Amino acid sequence: MPVLVYYGEEDYLLEQAVLDVREKTVNPAMASLTHRVLKQPSLAAVLEAAGSVSLALGGNTLIEVRDFPFLHQASKDSATDAQLEELKSLLEQMAPTKTFLWVSAKLDSRLKFPKWLTKNPQFHIQKFEPLSFWQVDKAAQFVLQYAKTRGYVIQPDAAEYLAQSVGCDLRQLSNEVEKLTLFIPDRPIAMADVKAMTPQSDNLFTLARRWILQEAAPQNYADLGEILLNKHPVEIFALLQTYFNNIFRVLYLNRTGASASEIAQRTAQKPFTIQKHLQDYSRVSLDRLKTLKKLLVELEWKTKTGQLQGPLALEILLGS
Repeated sequence: MPVLVYYGEEDYLLEQAVLDVREKTVNPAMASLTHRVLKQPSLAAVLEAAGSVSLALGGNTLIEVRDFPFLHQASKDSATDAQLEELKSLLEQMAPTKTFLWVSAKLDSRLKFPKWLTKNPQFHIQKFEPLSFWQVDKAAQFVLQYAKTRGYVIQPDAAEYLAQSVGCDLRQLSNEVEKLTLFIPDRPIAMADVKAMTPQSDNLFTLARRWILQEAAPQNYADLGEILLNKHPVEIFALLQTYFNNIFRVLYLNRTGASASEIAQRTAQKPFTIQKHLQDYSRVSLDRLKTLKKLLVELEWKTKTGQLQGPLALEILLGS
């Protein structure tokens, strides 16, 4: 379909749909020639793009028009009206080798041009509306489907609890699922995992990442204080052990020459998780990883045996 209109305030699903169009229409080797993104463009710029000749050489050209002003504001003079009429004609005669994608959070269908655009039977129109806070069942279905597309399994009651505790914002839910799969890569995600990992106030995932990368030390101590309000130190150590050990195994095998696919097979982690760990932690030395692993075991043991108070042990860990 040469002309597509994607609009609405559910920005996560809208952007995923845009990425899907790009994947289907743009040849990565020719992207500089065949893919244009016009952000808040003038009417003249859109007319030029609509009338331009495709350079795809047998493939497809994608023109993304983002936040075009006349999708939510009216024309104020006859000259603009005439240009919009010209644009209508160009869109109706769009060559099959060109895809024209309109992307906007706002669209006022009471105005002449957007009304014509959304009512034209030749065009593909899709509205992306955010879920209301009471639509927990739909949010839970999104969690189940999102995990499935990433090659993971989350139990239905866990998905529902996640939606109830986090809310129905799909971008935030997708981030929470990513977090869970990084901590729990090799088995179905259960209710207990969600309860342990996803209170809204917790920054444990971010804290663990910054600790390994030696980033934002002052903020880490502040975040630790917040986390300790909801979690026992032993529970925090257990979660850190799980997360760190998954990373350690991936990076250790990578440094010994194993490929990403071999690492996935040997660690029972998904290829997506392997790639993310390698991307995030590739600059961390193996010596640092070994030091942190030893210290993490030692401080957890001292906490469990009463040799160190849990908060103090965690502060020592963060300082390493």
